[in-house]
Amino acid sequence: MESDDVVLRLPEVLRLIGLSRSSLYSMVAAGSFPAPIRLGRRARGWLRSSVWKWLDERIGQRDPAKALTSTTRTESQAAAS
Repeated sequence: MESDDVVLRLPEVLRLIGLSRSSLYSMVAAGSFPAPIRLGRRARGWLRSSVWKWLDERIGQRDPAKALTSTTRTESQAAAS
């Protein structure tokens, strides 16, 4: 885990990836999206770095020239904060 990494809860992950909850969990079950980490008995979350990595891979599949770089991602995260 990166030192500046944070845990994202489900609503924020869904907002970032633009998919429904059922689509997200189907992809987790299929192994095509990172599995959530356990935060408590019923709480789950995703590391921001793993979500951004997944997004970067998806963009790279479509258009390798537009794949996010770590610099672009850091600037986007700073602007969102």
